[in-house]
Amino acid sequence: MANVYLAIGVIFFIMSMLSFGLGIYSLGMILLIVFIVLMFLYYRTSAGHVNKRVSSITYDGIIQAGILKIEKGTFYIDKDKFISVMSKINDLVSSQGTMPEFGLDAIYIDLNRQDRAEKLVDLIKERGVNASAVQERSSWKVKIDFD
Repeated sequence: MANVYLAIGVIFFIMSMLSFGLGIYSLGMILLIVFIVLMFLYYRTSAGHVNKRVSSITYDGIIQAGILKIEKGTFYIDKDKFISVMSKINDLVSSQGTMPEFGLDAIYIDLNRQDRAEKLVDLIKERGVNASAVQERSSWKVKIDFD
């Protein structure tokens, strides 16, 4: 849908510039306003904007769930350490789009294939966080340690 807004917006912009060129300023202003509205709608529905919002919501949910488990006593990690480690890898974890599983002292991210799990482990290790790929039956998980 975003591409439709962009295409129609460009058409309105061209028509607006043509109106200004021909001296029809009132029509040009109306078309320019329609163009601005369409560009705003394009921005609001573009995939990049939507993905940022989804990632932010996912990350906030992971942090809230982790803090809740720490407070309940089912997740044996220091709250400050959990937040600092998660802030280092927030984009990697939230880009998965799913809630990781919480173990006693680690979190596990589900992945389908071994190569994807190993690639994510390498990216996490580059940021100074301890991680490993673990096979569980037919799927792979990335284990993120907090020690």
